[in-house]
Amino acid sequence: MKLRIAILSEQELELVHNQSLYVLQNIGVKFNSKKALGYFKNIGVEVDYKTLSAKIPSDLVEKSIRLAPRQVTLCGRIRKTDIVLDGSRTYVTTDGQGAMILDLRSGTKRFSTQKDLENCAVVADGLEEADLFWPMAVANDVKAKIQNLVELKICLANTSKHIQHTVLSEPEAPYIIDIIEAALENQGSIKDRPIVSMIYCPLSPLQHDYKVIDGCIEVAKQGVPIFIYPMPLAGGTAPITLAGTILINNIEFLSGLTLFQLVKPKLPIIYGIGASILDMWKGQYSAGAPEASLMNIALAQMAERYALPSNGSGLCTDAIFPGIQAGYEKMMSGLTAFLAGVDLVSGIGLLEGSSTVSLEQMWIDNDICGMIRRIVDQGMEVSEQSLLLETLEEIKLGHGVDFFTKKSTLDLFRSEQYFPKFGSRSSGRFHNLEKMEIAAVRKSIGDILKYHKVVPLGEEALNRIEKTISIARLDKNLII
Repeated sequence: MKLRIAILSEQELELVHNQSLYVLQNIGVKFNSKKALGYFKNIGVEVDYKTLSAKIPSDLVEKSIRLAPRQVTLCGRIRKTDIVLDGSRTYVTTDGQGAMILDLRSGTKRFSTQKDLENCAVVADGLEEADLFWPMAVANDVKAKIQNLVELKICLANTSKHIQHTVLSEPEAPYIIDIIEAALENQGSIKDRPIVSMIYCPLSPLQHDYKVIDGCIEVAKQGVPIFIYPMPLAGGTAPITLAGTILINNIEFLSGLTLFQLVKPKLPIIYGIGASILDMWKGQYSAGAPEASLMNIALAQMAERYALPSNGSGLCTDAIFPGIQAGYEKMMSGLTAFLAGVDLVSGIGLLEGSSTVSLEQMWIDNDICGMIRRIVDQGMEVSEQSLLLETLEEIKLGHGVDFFTKKSTLDLFRSEQYFPKFGSRSSGRFHNLEKMEIAAVRKSIGDILKYHKVVPLGEEALNRIEKTISIARLDKNLII
């Protein structure tokens, strides 16, 4: 039996839901987009073009919740990397999107580049616990106008796993769609095989980004799944109470869900959970706060109430380098997200509030996920067979009795125990153990970069993608 935790009662879930409906219908949400408001106006919803806001009727929200599917398939470039979000398993994705990186050789922090993003994708492709790839590093050495397109190309070329990306504007959307179609290599339509999904973040409190939402509308028409990922901060862009902050997260999600179901009914939508706190002492966002984990659990329950797949934050930390703080914060946030039963957990590989990439941390996080999965997913089997009574009947009572040489031990130890790839279980004494551990991790990362073979993207697809980017470079309407 899988372990699960919950903190909201049925009454509390209904309270959050009903208050969300009240705010949507009576206070409204600011969409900042005439294009988005047009979808609401066309069905008679009250819109205000002066404030660019809409008051969304409760029955329309409820209908939109029912339309969105519970089961969502996120495809990879090859079919064996497809994943199905149906509540039976928690998958893990890398985190995005750091503008800085800890250099693998020197350990110093610098701006990330195209090559760094390529390396991140290859490492993620080789890690067994990384099921999806959210571009981890910003390609700072690419001009802003085509940066997002180049990053998508790098991701598709260097991992066969599903890509979580974004679209930054309506003019950019056709280029994004063309790149995805090229990478499909005649495997079907975007709707049939969504190898890329879009992450959309509302602007807390209760607003939407008009450029990004207009772009998302265009890709939604093609059937591209949308992750609606609110990121309210308690005490900053949301009320100071955790309850008030989850309310903001839920309202913003439901407003986006309703819009996208008007754009394309039954479009796959993933409930994003990004709520955290504004640290009142430092005046800045905290990724590794325990309060974020509490809100993760509560909002996972809201997603379950709506019968929608969810993407929770986990493996999060405020630490600036791999070490003690990163270890305990990532284990805390990752374990609670798994226990909450989210379909996806984001967080592999980033530090410092998701602003700094670390290839070493990717390896460590992979091991943390393996340990968590052993606890939450595999658990403990108790049955007539697993109690091994027959083994007890074989032994002779007295000193010197052990089970190390028993056949059952040899047959079952691999399935009963998790074997970490990082860290030490040795009782010996070592000098400079921390340096030895980091050196071992760097060697493991180096081995993946040297030896791991990514299923290549075809030459014809790459040429088509390069041509698309070249056209975009000259497009005067493409302004970021």
